[in-house]
Amino acid sequence: MSSAEAVHAKSRECRQLTQLCDLSWLIRKSTTALNSELDEIITQFEVMGNVMSNWSSVFSNVRAIGDQLEAGADPKAPITMIAVPLTEADTQDATDPMSEGYASL
Repeated sequence: MSSAEAVHAKSRECRQLTQLCDLSWLIRKSTTALNSELDEIITQFEVMGNVMSNWSSVFSNVRAIGDQLEAGADPKAPITMIAVPLTEADTQDATDPMSEGYASL
């Protein structure tokens, strides 16, 4: 192999390595972006879980009131209700007007 052919072969090898490095960098960058998106989705699911838990408590209280009224309890008797306050994370991206109103109480 002549020196010109050797230089040409090395040049081709360098271009291939450069392309491989560029591809590797794009994959790493995409993976980082994907991980960031997944973290955001996980956070949204956690907030949704907290909100659902709060609504579950509200519905349990409503059911308890209904059960007391059906059992013939005196409507003037005190009824204990438990309100679970929303955390700041629950209201950070609130779009539901009901949750915004509840959070502002």
